Amino acid sequence: MLDGKYINARYDKYASGFSLMVFDITWSGHELLDSIRDDEVWNQTKKATSTLKSVSIGVLKNVATAVLTGIIKQNTGLPL
Repeated sequence: MLDGKYINARYDKYASGFSLMVFDITWSGHELLDSIRDDEVWNQTKKATSTLKSVSIGVLKNVATAVLTGIIKQNTGLPL
């Protein structure tokens, strides 16, 4: 999450382990959470990616955005 710039944090590595102090969530982190916040969107996103062995966060966000766009089109008839 830190490397992907979804959170602002400080990571320190020590001989005996590491520490991670999370300060806040970034704009990208908020966008990710907003894209999967709705249960219907999240369930359809999980279903769409369930056959894959691994899914990156970026792909997950893109699928969720596509699912949400489809739901909006279906419910409103707007050409998005």
